[in-house]
Amino acid sequence: MNKRVGVRDLAKKKTKTKKEYYDFKAFVDGKATSAKIWDISQVLKNGDIIDCEVTEDSYKGKKQFIARDYSIVTESVEKEERATIFGVVEVSGEDLLSEIANIVKKNVKDTIVQNLIIGMLSENEQSFISSVAARSNHHNYKGGLISHTLNVLKICLEVGKLYENINMDILVAGAILHDIGKIKTYTHINEDTIEYTERGHFYEHLVYGSMMVRDCWKTIGEAEDDIRLSLISHCILSHHGEREWGSPVKPVCKEAQILHLADMIDSRIGIMDSQVREYDGENNFTDMCYNLGSSIYIGENNVWRVCGIRR
Repeated sequence: MNKRVGVRDLAKKKTKTKKEYYDFKAFVDGKATSAKIWDISQVLKNGDIIDCEVTEDSYKGKKQFIARDYSIVTESVEKEERATIFGVVEVSGEDLLSEIANIVKKNVKDTIVQNLIIGMLSENEQSFISSVAARSNHHNYKGGLISHTLNVLKICLEVGKLYENINMDILVAGAILHDIGKIKTYTHINEDTIEYTERGHFYEHLVYGSMMVRDCWKTIGEAEDDIRLSLISHCILSHHGEREWGSPVKPVCKEAQILHLADMIDSRIGIMDSQVREYDGENNFTDMCYNLGSSIYIGENNVWRVCGIRR
């Protein structure tokens, strides 16, 4: 059958006989299927849209497409068609930014910390509301960064209320700024394809985010050895929780630990949402999600598919 598919997570691999082939996710109407091209005739890149002859196959019990006789769609593809193919999620970044600003006014009492947050958001407003939170896996769409940030912020606020001696100024600042470096470490190749920038390769977002915060702190005229700056920077640098997960330091204060766990909650729920949204089978469980080590239960999400309603 002939299909027009979007190409994502593209990798060029070799068979045991050293023959090169493409392995990728093929997107059709927002649903992703593992796919292979055994005979490479044109060089592909992430974000390409191709017309091809597709046969359905299976590998280790998992559905996959075998694409043949493919050609890259070189004419301009309308934004709406790309969104349909890749299942792009629409987000109103301006509304979410306004919600974050209201939370800052209500919960941050320290004017210096408030000035830091406002300064960072004002300086980077357009990038912050349009950036992604990841190249793949979770919140990997325009506006994904601010969506993830607001979720993490709300979790931190609720958890912070449960415990004594939590510095809410530091916790709120850490939650809002923990991924701010991603506006410099990711770039859109096109509307739906994301790659690392040079800064991303050199620094990663935790380190670059802490550098951005330190630069902003200096512009508002505060001392670099201020404990508030140290705590906020530490929250950013430790929010992955473990060195093997990308944090140069582990959380050493309650605010940093709460932030790490809030970030993990939202990223993992985001992965689950993505797996369910992209699943193109008829089972009650998705294929194995290797990031989480399990398949994801779809359950009543099946109702949406049976009724023909796109979520």
